[in-house]
Amino acid sequence: RWAPEVAAAIAGIEAPHVVDLAAGSGGFSRWLATRQRAGSHAQAPFRLTSTDLEPAHVAAGRRLAHGAGLPVDFAVRDALDLRDLQGTVDLFVCTQSTHHMPPGMLVRLIHGAVRAARRGILIVDLMRSALNVAGAAVVTNLTAPFPPLVLDGMQSIRRSYTPAELALLAAEHKASLSMEA
Repeated sequence: RWAPEVAAAIAGIEAPHVVDLAAGSGGFSRWLATRQRAGSHAQAPFRLTSTDLEPAHVAAGRRLAHGAGLPVDFAVRDALDLRDLQGTVDLFVCTQSTHHMPPGMLVRLIHGAVRAARRGILIVDLMRSALNVAGAAVVTNLTAPFPPLVLDGMQSIRRSYTPAELALLAAEHKASLSMEA
C-alpha cells in the first residue's frame, strides 16, 4: 500500500526526489527502488535518498543497495534539521520510526519537512490499538522468542501514535506556522 501513496504524492513532478528520514538501513527506499526497477508502478522514475543519524546504519544500507544494484543514495542526516534541503526535495517519507519520537520531536520533524519539501511528508508507521498490541505480543513471541525483542515489539506498539494523536500533532504544526506569520 505504501508505494502507491508515494507515487500519488509525487504525481506530476518531473524527476522527483524522495528522501526517507530516520530510515535506519534504508529498507523502505531499497524496497521502492526494487519496485521501480521492476516497473511495478506507473510513476516516472524518481531519485531516492535514505538518511539516518547513525553512520553504521547508513553504511549498512549503502552496502545492501550497492550489492543489489539499487539506485539509492545514502546520507547521514539529522531528520530534525532539513533547512539545507529546502527546494531540493519533493517528498519526505518517514517509515516505521515516528514511534521512537516524542510528540515535540515529531512536530519539529513535520514542521521542517513541510517547509523543505514541495509535497511535504508522508508518514507510515505503526498504529496503536488493542488489536495491534495483542498481535505484536503473539508475533514477537512466535518469531523472536528472545525477551529483549519481544519487549521492543511491545514498546514500539505502545509508543506509536493513534490517528487522533497524529491529527493533534498536525494541528500543532499548523498553529506553529500561524505564529510565525
